[in-house]
Amino acid sequence: MRLTLETDGPAGGTHQHLIPSNSDVVQFRAGNSPTDGDQGSTRRFGKCLLRHNWFRTANWTGLTKLPDDVARLFPASQHHQFIQSTGKHLMSHVVLADANIDPQKNQLDFDSWKQLGATITEAACQTEDDLIATCRNARVIIYFGNDLPFTRRVLLELKECVLIQRIAVGFDSVDIDTASRLGIMVANCAGYCDEEVANHALALLLACHQQLGRHHHTVTAGRWQIDNERITPRLSEQVLGIVGLGRIGSTLARRAGPLVRSILVCDPYITNARAQSVGSELVDLETLLKKSDLISLHCPLTKETRHLIDEQALKLMKPSASLVNTARGPVIDLDALRYALESGHLRSAGLDVLSVEPPPQPLPELLFLPNVIATPHCAASSPSAKAARWRIGNESIASVLAGKRPATLVNPQVKPRMEQ
Repeated sequence: MRLTLETDGPAGGTHQHLIPSNSDVVQFRAGNSPTDGDQGSTRRFGKCLLRHNWFRTANWTGLTKLPDDVARLFPASQHHQFIQSTGKHLMSHVVLADANIDPQKNQLDFDSWKQLGATITEAACQTEDDLIATCRNARVIIYFGNDLPFTRRVLLELKECVLIQRIAVGFDSVDIDTASRLGIMVANCAGYCDEEVANHALALLLACHQQLGRHHHTVTAGRWQIDNERITPRLSEQVLGIVGLGRIGSTLARRAGPLVRSILVCDPYITNARAQSVGSELVDLETLLKKSDLISLHCPLTKETRHLIDEQALKLMKPSASLVNTARGPVIDLDALRYALESGHLRSAGLDVLSVEPPPQPLPELLFLPNVIATPHCAASSPSAKAARWRIGNESIASVLAGKRPATLVNPQVKPRMEQ
Protein backbone atom coordinates (compact mmCIF):
# COMPACT_ATOMS: atom_id res chain seq x y z
CA MET A 1 0.00 0.00 0.00
CA ARG A 2 1.05 3.61 -0.55
CA LEU A 3 1.16 6.50 1.87
CA THR A 4 -0.53 9.54 0.38
CA LEU A 5 -0.49 13.06 1.73
CA GLU A 6 -3.26 15.15 0.15
CA THR A 7 -3.23 18.96 0.27
CA ASP A 8 -5.70 21.49 -1.09
CA GLY A 9 -4.25 23.59 -3.92
CA PRO A 10 -4.61 27.35 -4.28
CA ALA A 11 -7.56 27.00 -6.63
CA GLY A 12 -9.33 24.42 -4.54
CA GLY A 13 -7.92 21.41 -6.37
CA THR A 14 -6.41 18.44 -4.55
CA HIS A 15 -2.76 17.51 -4.98
CA GLN A 16 -1.27 14.21 -3.86
CA HIS A 17 2.19 13.82 -2.43
CA LEU A 18 3.17 10.17 -2.79
CA ILE A 19 5.56 8.40 -0.49
CA PRO A 20 7.79 5.86 -2.32
CA SER A 21 6.07 2.54 -3.00
CA ASN A 22 8.35 0.58 -0.65
CA SER A 23 6.77 2.43 2.28
CA ASP A 24 3.62 1.38 4.10
CA VAL A 25 0.19 2.76 3.64
CA VAL A 26 -1.79 5.47 5.22
CA GLN A 27 -3.73 8.43 3.99
CA PHE A 28 -3.61 11.89 5.53
CA ARG A 29 -5.43 14.95 4.27
CA ALA A 30 -4.14 18.41 5.15
CA GLY A 31 -6.60 21.30 5.01
CA ASN A 32 -4.34 23.94 3.45
CA SER A 33 -1.84 24.00 0.64
CA PRO A 34 1.90 24.16 1.28
CA THR A 35 3.17 27.69 1.70
CA ASP A 36 5.70 27.57 -1.12
CA GLY A 37 3.73 25.95 -3.93
CA ASP A 38 2.47 22.44 -4.57
CA GLN A 39 4.96 21.26 -7.15
CA GLY A 40 8.04 22.30 -5.22
CA SER A 41 6.63 20.76 -2.05
CA THR A 42 5.90 17.48 -3.80
CA ARG A 43 9.47 17.21 -5.00
CA ARG A 44 10.91 18.16 -1.62
CA PHE A 45 8.53 15.81 0.24
CA GLY A 46 9.63 12.84 -1.88
CA LYS A 47 13.29 13.73 -1.49
CA CYS A 48 12.88 14.00 2.27
CA LEU A 49 11.48 10.49 2.53
CA LEU A 50 13.99 8.96 0.14
CA ARG A 51 16.87 10.66 1.89
CA HIS A 52 15.89 9.87 5.49
CA ASN A 53 13.62 6.83 5.13
CA TRP A 54 12.07 8.81 7.92
CA PHE A 55 8.68 7.17 8.02
CA ARG A 56 10.27 3.78 8.66
CA THR A 57 12.82 4.84 11.25
CA ALA A 58 10.88 7.41 13.26
CA ASN A 59 10.04 6.51 16.87
CA TRP A 60 6.33 7.11 16.45
CA THR A 61 5.41 6.20 20.01
CA GLY A 62 7.33 9.18 21.39
CA LEU A 63 7.28 11.53 18.40
CA THR A 64 6.00 15.06 19.09
CA LYS A 65 7.65 17.08 16.32
CA LEU A 66 7.97 16.52 12.58
CA PRO A 67 11.19 17.17 10.67
CA ASP A 68 11.20 20.65 9.16
CA ASP A 69 11.08 19.47 5.54
CA VAL A 70 7.91 17.46 6.31
CA ALA A 71 6.38 19.90 8.80
CA ARG A 72 6.20 22.82 6.38
CA LEU A 73 3.99 20.85 4.00
CA PHE A 74 0.87 21.56 6.06
CA PRO A 75 -0.32 23.65 9.03
CA ALA A 76 1.13 23.06 12.48
CA SER A 77 -2.37 22.50 13.83
CA GLN A 78 -2.52 19.22 11.91
CA HIS A 79 0.92 17.86 12.82
CA HIS A 80 -0.35 15.92 15.84
CA GLN A 81 -3.11 14.26 13.80
CA PHE A 82 -0.58 13.32 11.13
CA ILE A 83 1.78 11.76 13.68
CA GLN A 84 -1.00 9.74 15.28
CA SER A 85 -2.53 8.40 12.06
CA THR A 86 0.78 7.65 10.36
CA GLY A 87 2.44 6.12 13.40
CA LYS A 88 -0.49 3.79 13.96
CA HIS A 89 0.02 2.28 10.53
CA LEU A 90 3.80 2.28 10.31
CA MET A 91 4.78 0.91 13.72
CA SER A 92 5.38 -2.80 13.07
CA HIS A 93 4.39 -5.25 15.78
CA VAL A 94 6.70 -8.29 15.72
CA VAL A 95 5.70 -11.39 17.71
CA LEU A 96 8.01 -14.28 18.57
CA ALA A 97 5.17 -16.77 18.79
CA ASP A 98 7.03 -19.62 20.50
CA ALA A 99 10.05 -17.81 21.91
CA ASN A 100 10.03 -20.16 24.90
CA ILE A 101 11.39 -23.13 22.91
CA ASP A 102 14.61 -21.58 21.61
CA PRO A 103 17.13 -20.48 24.24
CA GLN A 104 19.23 -18.79 21.54
CA LYS A 105 16.56 -16.35 20.42
CA ASN A 106 18.88 -13.53 21.46
CA GLN A 107 20.67 -14.19 18.16
CA LEU A 108 17.81 -12.30 16.52
CA ASP A 109 18.64 -8.69 15.73
CA PHE A 110 16.06 -6.93 17.91
CA ASP A 111 17.96 -3.63 17.92
CA SER A 112 17.94 -3.32 14.12
CA TRP A 113 14.25 -4.13 13.99
CA LYS A 114 13.48 -1.47 16.57
CA GLN A 115 15.40 1.04 14.48
CA LEU A 116 13.08 0.11 11.62
CA GLY A 117 10.06 0.95 13.74
CA ALA A 118 9.27 -2.44 15.32
CA THR A 119 7.83 -3.27 18.70
CA ILE A 120 8.61 -6.82 19.85
CA THR A 121 6.58 -9.28 21.91
CA GLU A 122 7.73 -12.71 23.11
CA ALA A 123 5.08 -15.37 23.60
CA ALA A 124 4.67 -19.08 24.29
CA CYS A 125 1.92 -20.03 21.85
CA GLN A 126 0.90 -23.64 21.39
CA THR A 127 -2.70 -23.68 20.15
CA GLU A 128 -4.78 -21.92 17.53
CA ASP A 129 -6.43 -19.83 20.24
CA ASP A 130 -2.99 -18.83 21.57
CA LEU A 131 -1.92 -17.62 18.14
CA ILE A 132 -5.12 -15.66 17.54
CA ALA A 133 -5.02 -13.97 20.94
CA THR A 134 -1.33 -13.09 20.78
CA CYS A 135 -0.76 -12.38 17.09
CA ARG A 136 -4.02 -10.74 16.02
CA ASN A 137 -2.34 -7.34 15.52
CA ALA A 138 1.11 -8.58 14.56
CA ARG A 139 2.69 -7.46 11.32
CA VAL A 140 5.49 -10.04 11.47
CA ILE A 141 5.21 -13.42 13.22
CA ILE A 142 8.33 -15.45 13.94
CA TYR A 143 8.28 -19.09 15.01
CA PHE A 144 10.95 -21.65 15.80
CA GLY A 145 9.26 -25.06 16.22
CA ASN A 146 7.53 -26.98 13.47
CA ASP A 147 4.14 -27.61 15.00
CA LEU A 148 2.49 -24.23 15.57
CA PRO A 149 -0.94 -24.51 13.89
CA PHE A 150 -1.13 -21.65 11.38
CA THR A 151 -4.41 -23.02 10.08
CA ARG A 152 -6.99 -21.30 7.92
CA ARG A 153 -8.92 -20.33 11.07
CA VAL A 154 -5.84 -18.65 12.53
CA LEU A 155 -4.74 -16.94 9.33
CA LEU A 156 -8.17 -15.38 8.79
CA GLU A 157 -7.79 -13.60 12.15
CA LEU A 158 -4.34 -12.18 11.36
CA LYS A 159 -5.63 -9.01 9.72
CA GLU A 160 -2.35 -7.07 9.99
CA CYS A 161 0.12 -9.85 9.23
CA VAL A 162 2.36 -9.51 6.18
CA LEU A 163 5.01 -12.14 7.07
CA ILE A 164 5.21 -15.48 8.88
CA GLN A 165 8.89 -16.35 9.29
CA ARG A 166 10.17 -19.82 10.28
CA ILE A 167 13.66 -19.78 11.80
CA ALA A 168 14.43 -23.12 10.14
CA VAL A 169 13.39 -24.76 6.85
CA GLY A 170 10.20 -26.81 7.26
CA PHE A 171 6.88 -24.96 6.97
CA ASP A 172 4.35 -27.79 6.96
CA SER A 173 2.33 -26.37 9.90
CA VAL A 174 1.35 -23.31 7.82
CA ASP A 175 -1.63 -23.39 5.45
CA ILE A 176 0.32 -21.95 2.52
CA ASP A 177 -2.66 -21.75 0.15
CA THR A 178 -4.72 -19.67 2.58
CA ALA A 179 -1.75 -17.48 3.48
CA SER A 180 -1.14 -16.73 -0.19
CA ARG A 181 -4.78 -15.88 -0.84
CA LEU A 182 -4.71 -13.46 2.09
CA GLY A 183 -1.51 -11.78 0.94
CA ILE A 184 0.60 -13.15 3.81
CA MET A 185 4.17 -13.94 2.86
CA VAL A 186 5.66 -17.12 4.36
CA ALA A 187 9.44 -17.41 4.52
CA ASN A 188 11.97 -19.84 5.95
CA CYS A 189 15.75 -19.97 6.27
CA ALA A 190 16.34 -22.06 3.16
CA GLY A 191 19.99 -22.50 2.29
CA TYR A 192 21.41 -22.38 5.79
CA CYS A 193 22.21 -26.09 5.99
CA ASP A 194 22.45 -27.41 2.41
CA GLU A 195 25.96 -28.75 2.85
CA GLU A 196 25.36 -30.31 6.25
CA VAL A 197 22.14 -32.14 5.37
CA ALA A 198 23.51 -33.36 2.03
CA ASN A 199 26.58 -34.70 3.81
CA HIS A 200 24.44 -36.40 6.44
CA ALA A 201 22.26 -37.99 3.76
CA LEU A 202 25.35 -39.21 1.94
CA ALA A 203 26.77 -40.64 5.18
CA LEU A 204 23.53 -42.53 5.84
CA LEU A 205 23.42 -43.78 2.24
CA LEU A 206 26.97 -45.10 2.51
CA ALA A 207 26.31 -46.65 5.92
CA CYS A 208 23.19 -48.39 4.61
CA HIS A 209 24.90 -49.53 1.44
CA GLN A 210 27.86 -50.93 3.39
CA GLN A 211 25.41 -52.52 5.88
CA LEU A 212 27.24 -50.95 8.82
CA GLY A 213 24.25 -51.27 11.14
CA ARG A 214 23.84 -54.98 10.47
CA HIS A 215 27.59 -55.65 10.76
CA HIS A 216 27.78 -53.73 14.04
CA HIS A 217 24.85 -55.73 15.38
CA THR A 218 26.58 -58.95 14.37
CA VAL A 219 29.80 -58.03 16.19
CA THR A 220 28.06 -56.89 19.39
CA ALA A 221 26.10 -60.14 19.39
CA GLY A 222 29.40 -61.99 19.60
CA ARG A 223 29.61 -63.18 16.01
CA TRP A 224 32.70 -62.27 14.00
CA GLN A 225 31.51 -63.35 10.58
CA ILE A 226 30.26 -62.18 7.20
CA ASP A 227 26.77 -63.03 6.00
CA ASN A 228 27.49 -64.42 2.53
CA GLU A 229 23.84 -64.02 1.58
CA ARG A 230 24.09 -60.25 2.05
CA ILE A 231 27.35 -59.36 0.32
CA THR A 232 27.67 -55.62 -0.36
CA PRO A 233 27.74 -54.82 -4.09
CA ARG A 234 30.17 -52.31 -5.58
CA LEU A 235 28.98 -48.73 -5.04
CA SER A 236 30.05 -47.56 -8.49
CA GLU A 237 27.55 -50.01 -10.00
CA GLN A 238 24.59 -48.60 -8.07
CA VAL A 239 21.81 -46.22 -9.14
CA LEU A 240 20.97 -43.38 -6.75
CA GLY A 241 17.43 -41.98 -6.68
CA ILE A 242 16.79 -38.50 -5.24
CA VAL A 243 13.22 -37.45 -4.49
CA GLY A 244 13.16 -33.64 -4.49
CA LEU A 245 15.86 -31.69 -6.32
CA GLY A 246 15.89 -28.49 -4.32
CA ARG A 247 18.96 -26.98 -2.69
CA ILE A 248 19.82 -30.02 -0.57
CA GLY A 249 18.92 -32.63 -3.18
CA SER A 250 21.07 -30.80 -5.73
CA THR A 251 23.99 -30.62 -3.31
CA LEU A 252 23.70 -34.36 -2.68
CA ALA A 253 23.61 -35.07 -6.42
CA ARG A 254 26.85 -33.17 -6.99
CA ARG A 255 28.55 -34.96 -4.09
CA ALA A 256 27.34 -38.46 -4.91
CA GLY A 257 27.67 -38.27 -8.69
CA PRO A 258 31.31 -39.45 -8.80
CA LEU A 259 30.53 -42.40 -6.50
CA VAL A 260 27.62 -44.09 -8.26
CA ARG A 261 26.81 -45.29 -11.76
CA SER A 262 23.94 -42.86 -12.35
CA ILE A 263 21.42 -40.64 -10.62
CA LEU A 264 17.66 -40.51 -11.14
CA VAL A 265 15.60 -37.63 -9.77
CA CYS A 266 11.90 -37.09 -9.26
CA ASP A 267 10.59 -33.56 -8.76
CA PRO A 268 7.37 -32.23 -10.38
CA TYR A 269 8.63 -28.64 -10.19
CA ILE A 270 11.85 -28.86 -12.20
CA THR A 271 12.80 -29.23 -15.86
CA ASN A 272 14.96 -31.79 -17.65
CA ALA A 273 17.61 -29.12 -18.03
CA ARG A 274 17.65 -28.53 -14.28
CA ALA A 275 18.11 -32.25 -13.61
CA GLN A 276 20.84 -32.52 -16.21
CA SER A 277 22.70 -29.57 -14.66
CA VAL A 278 23.56 -31.77 -11.66
CA GLY A 279 24.27 -34.88 -13.72
CA SER A 280 20.94 -36.62 -13.21
CA GLU A 281 17.98 -37.88 -15.22
CA LEU A 282 14.45 -36.67 -14.50
CA VAL A 283 11.92 -39.52 -14.16
CA ASP A 284 8.57 -40.16 -12.50
CA LEU A 285 8.39 -41.54 -8.96
CA GLU A 286 7.43 -45.06 -9.99
CA THR A 287 10.41 -45.35 -12.31
CA LEU A 288 12.76 -44.00 -9.66
CA LEU A 289 11.52 -46.44 -7.02
CA LYS A 290 11.79 -49.43 -9.37
CA LYS A 291 15.26 -48.68 -10.74
CA SER A 292 17.15 -47.18 -7.80
CA ASP A 293 19.45 -49.10 -5.47
CA LEU A 294 19.78 -46.18 -3.07
CA ILE A 295 16.95 -43.69 -2.47
CA SER A 296 17.24 -40.38 -0.61
CA LEU A 297 14.24 -38.21 0.26
CA HIS A 298 14.55 -34.40 0.06
CA CYS A 299 10.99 -33.19 -0.49
CA PRO A 300 8.99 -30.86 1.79
CA LEU A 301 6.10 -32.24 3.78
CA THR A 302 2.84 -31.27 2.06
CA LYS A 303 -0.56 -32.82 1.55
CA GLU A 304 0.87 -34.50 -1.54
CA THR A 305 4.02 -35.89 0.10
CA ARG A 306 2.60 -37.11 3.43
CA HIS A 307 3.14 -40.89 3.35
CA LEU A 308 4.52 -40.57 -0.15
CA ILE A 309 6.51 -43.70 0.69
CA ASP A 310 3.73 -46.03 1.77
CA GLU A 311 3.17 -49.76 1.48
CA GLN A 312 2.60 -49.61 -2.27
CA ALA A 313 5.67 -47.45 -2.87
CA LEU A 314 7.85 -49.79 -0.80
CA LYS A 315 6.65 -52.76 -2.84
CA LEU A 316 7.96 -51.05 -5.98
CA MET A 317 11.50 -50.90 -4.59
CA LYS A 318 14.12 -53.56 -5.07
CA PRO A 319 14.53 -55.90 -2.07
CA SER A 320 18.21 -54.94 -2.20
CA ALA A 321 17.46 -51.19 -2.03
CA SER A 322 18.22 -48.81 0.84
CA LEU A 323 16.06 -45.83 1.81
CA VAL A 324 17.28 -42.64 3.55
CA ASN A 325 15.13 -39.83 4.92
CA THR A 326 16.61 -36.50 6.06
CA ALA A 327 13.52 -34.51 4.99
CA ARG A 328 10.41 -34.88 7.16
CA GLY A 329 9.35 -37.96 9.12
CA PRO A 330 5.74 -38.25 7.86
CA VAL A 331 6.93 -38.54 4.26
CA ILE A 332 7.34 -42.25 5.11
CA ASP A 333 4.67 -44.52 6.56
CA LEU A 334 6.87 -45.94 9.32
CA ASP A 335 4.61 -48.94 10.00
CA ALA A 336 4.88 -49.95 6.36
CA LEU A 337 8.64 -49.34 6.47
CA ARG A 338 9.07 -51.59 9.48
CA TYR A 339 7.18 -54.41 7.76
CA ALA A 340 9.27 -54.04 4.59
CA LEU A 341 12.52 -54.17 6.57
CA GLU A 342 11.49 -57.12 8.72
CA SER A 343 10.09 -59.13 5.83
CA GLY A 344 13.07 -58.66 3.52
CA HIS A 345 11.27 -56.40 1.03
CA LEU A 346 13.81 -53.64 1.75
CA ARG A 347 17.47 -54.03 2.63
CA SER A 348 18.02 -51.11 5.02
CA ALA A 349 16.98 -47.62 6.07
CA GLY A 350 18.70 -44.51 7.43
CA LEU A 351 16.47 -42.06 9.30
CA ASP A 352 17.32 -38.62 10.65
CA VAL A 353 13.64 -37.73 11.04
CA LEU A 354 10.62 -39.54 12.48
CA SER A 355 6.87 -38.99 12.42
CA VAL A 356 6.92 -38.01 16.09
CA GLU A 357 9.96 -36.24 17.54
CA PRO A 358 11.25 -37.08 20.01
CA PRO A 359 9.88 -40.62 19.66
CA PRO A 360 7.63 -41.87 22.48
CA GLN A 361 8.81 -44.19 25.21
CA PRO A 362 9.19 -47.10 24.97
CA LEU A 363 11.00 -46.54 21.71
CA PRO A 364 9.41 -47.94 18.54
CA GLU A 365 10.71 -51.39 17.64
CA LEU A 366 11.66 -50.03 14.21
CA LEU A 367 14.64 -48.27 15.78
CA PHE A 368 16.07 -51.54 17.14
CA LEU A 369 16.16 -53.37 13.82
CA PRO A 370 19.73 -54.27 12.79
CA ASN A 371 19.16 -52.85 9.31
CA VAL A 372 18.10 -49.39 10.57
CA ILE A 373 20.42 -46.50 11.39
CA ALA A 374 18.70 -43.62 13.17
CA THR A 375 20.00 -40.18 14.18
CA PRO A 376 18.15 -37.52 16.25
CA HIS A 377 17.28 -34.93 13.57
CA CYS A 378 20.82 -33.60 13.78
CA ALA A 379 21.77 -33.29 10.12
CA ALA A 380 21.85 -29.47 10.19
CA SER A 381 23.68 -29.09 13.49
CA SER A 382 26.98 -27.46 12.61
CA PRO A 383 28.11 -24.13 14.12
CA SER A 384 28.30 -22.59 10.64
CA ALA A 385 24.79 -23.73 9.77
CA LYS A 386 23.36 -22.38 13.00
CA ALA A 387 25.00 -19.00 12.39
CA ALA A 388 23.65 -18.93 8.84
CA ARG A 389 20.16 -19.73 10.09
CA TRP A 390 20.11 -16.64 12.32
CA ARG A 391 21.63 -14.46 9.60
CA ILE A 392 19.06 -15.47 6.97
CA GLY A 393 16.18 -15.04 9.42
CA ASN A 394 17.39 -11.61 10.50
CA GLU A 395 17.82 -10.46 6.90
CA SER A 396 14.36 -11.71 5.95
CA ILE A 397 12.62 -9.88 8.78
CA ALA A 398 14.60 -6.69 8.27
CA SER A 399 13.66 -6.73 4.57
CA VAL A 400 9.95 -6.83 5.35
CA LEU A 401 10.22 -4.13 8.00
CA ALA A 402 11.89 -1.98 5.33
CA GLY A 403 9.05 -2.63 2.89
CA LYS A 404 10.79 -5.28 0.75
CA ARG A 405 10.16 -8.93 -0.01
CA PRO A 406 12.33 -11.49 1.81
CA ALA A 407 14.73 -13.58 -0.26
CA THR A 408 13.50 -16.95 0.99
CA LEU A 409 9.75 -16.91 0.28
CA VAL A 410 8.10 -20.32 0.17
CA ASN A 411 5.07 -18.77 -1.57
CA PRO A 412 6.69 -16.51 -4.19
CA GLN A 413 3.41 -16.32 -6.09
CA VAL A 414 1.80 -14.30 -3.28
CA LYS A 415 0.68 -10.72 -3.84
CA PRO A 416 1.73 -9.30 -0.47
CA ARG A 417 -0.60 -7.14 1.57
CA MET A 418 2.11 -4.53 1.89
CA GLU A 419 2.10 -4.08 -1.90
CA GLN A 420 -1.68 -3.88 -2.28
